[in-house]
Amino acid sequence: MEESMVFKIVDISSGAITLALAAILIFLKMPQDIRWKAMRRMLSLLSLCYICMGVSNLITGLTGVSEAENAEMGIAVLLVSFFQALFFTATCLAFVAPSK
Repeated sequence: MEESMVFKIVDISSGAITLALAAILIFLKMPQDIRWKAMRRMLSLLSLCYICMGVSNLITGLTGVSEAENAEMGIAVLLVSFFQALFFTATCLAFVAPSK
């Protein structure tokens, strides 16, 4: 199997799985108590992020954009993803527990 085809299959598969996870999060029920307001907000934000990631993976998988030309580009993408995850986690913690 050609290497670019493997990238496409992985991208499309991960996009579908991410969208399925987003659907699960959307239909997850949380208590309506005021104490859960921050958690409900984070659940909405997390669902939106998973939808964006899933759609992005599907687009890159179907168009073939994800094929990096060199190793440096692949490393840069991983580093940017790491920092995005770090910032997202910090944002979630700030929303859930602003006093800390």
